[in-house]
Amino acid sequence: MMDIRRYLCLPLLSLAVCTSSLAKEVKDTLKSPQGDRVILGYNMTQDGGLVTVKFNTVQKKLGQRTQEKYKKLDEVAVVIFDRTGNYKDLKFDGQTPNAFMVPAGVSYTPSSDGYYLLQEEPMLQFSVKQGEEAELSIPLYLAHYEGKRHYKIFGQCGTLKLKPKQGKAHGGGAMTGGGGAVGQAGDGETTITTEELTDEGLSPADEAAIRASSLMSMLEKAKKLPFSEELKHEFSVLSDLRFKVTDEVVSKQIAQALEAYSNKQEELEAEAEKAEKEAADKANKMAEDAKALTDSLSAESALQAAKDKKDIMWLVGGLGGLALLILGGKQVYKVIKDNQMQKAQKQMMEGLTKMASSGMNDINANNPFGNIPGMKQAEQAVTGKAQRALSKEAEAAKKRLQEMKKKPEAKEVPKPEPKKPSLNDQIPAKYKRWRKPGQNPPNNNVTI
Repeated sequence: MMDIRRYLCLPLLSLAVCTSSLAKEVKDTLKSPQGDRVILGYNMTQDGGLVTVKFNTVQKKLGQRTQEKYKKLDEVAVVIFDRTGNYKDLKFDGQTPNAFMVPAGVSYTPSSDGYYLLQEEPMLQFSVKQGEEAELSIPLYLAHYEGKRHYKIFGQCGTLKLKPKQGKAHGGGAMTGGGGAVGQAGDGETTITTEELTDEGLSPADEAAIRASSLMSMLEKAKKLPFSEELKHEFSVLSDLRFKVTDEVVSKQIAQALEAYSNKQEELEAEAEKAEKEAADKANKMAEDAKALTDSLSAESALQAAKDKKDIMWLVGGLGGLALLILGGKQVYKVIKDNQMQKAQKQMMEGLTKMASSGMNDINANNPFGNIPGMKQAEQAVTGKAQRALSKEAEAAKKRLQEMKKKPEAKEVPKPEPKKPSLNDQIPAKYKRWRKPGQNPPNNNVTI
């Protein structure tokens, strides 16, 4: 779009170029309340009532707060507006800008876009009526490029003031720029013939000396790369000023400052490489130490695992041996107890047999009826009955022994069995000889 405007203004631009050989660039410095600074370089020419302003260079130096928010300087643009709203091709938001106003006696044809980006080196033209004096006030705005043809305006950076002055030759006039320089009338043309000034109204030599000292001070404070934007800006400006300075002493100062910049950069790069190498060595050492520690822990873990395994095997073996010992002891105890039970059973049988034998002997010895007819048969009957009783008693004892074998560890005391009649009790009363203390023997004269 700017190329189209340049094509439309080509005739006027050629006229300005023809007179530019007699003009010098004017520089103005404009500042914002936030500490931002813009240095404008522009040419101003006046031919009769036609005033032409051609912007050439734009240098930006952002304040500390703005630098913290917008890191990249090339994404910040300097913009002027000749109307507000309905901008072509680009979108502007954020702070609402003000368009520059054209005073009475001055005419201006608005652009089709509604804005000018000063880095595109635009050209403005105004028509001033003969005999009129007017001052043009053009506010400058700083905008950050957000992407997708979108700019966000974040502040105003001063106002550029231009004041055309009428001259005597052919009614032509001279012009005063923001630097305050006054032009001289020419033969039918008026051009700017001011001396080139710095942003502080100093000569290039004075500004170069100040910037060289400032650069040296900044280099002393710089401790690491990359350099700050402010330091880079000072280096860039000083590099440009060295071609405009003719003073030998100042040129030497510039050369020293630029050499110090290069040396400082190399020194910081070497320190950065050294620090990076030390960090890498430290990281490698830490990795080696960690690996050695890991290996040591792994070896200790393996030894401990082997020891634990051995202990577990001994424990399992001991528990197995103890289990076998308990089982063997249990079996031995069972055998001993069985033997004791069998011995007790045998003794009981022998006791019962003796008891039965002694009872029969007592009966035979004390039987006064041995020769009585039928007495032998009765004796045999009683003896058989006693033997059957003894057999039952023996079977019951054997059964109790078998139950005791099945439950050798039972603690319950078996209930006592009812008392069975003894052999004496089973003999008929008439065959017994009862004798109580103090009682006479019964009459033995029994008739059968």
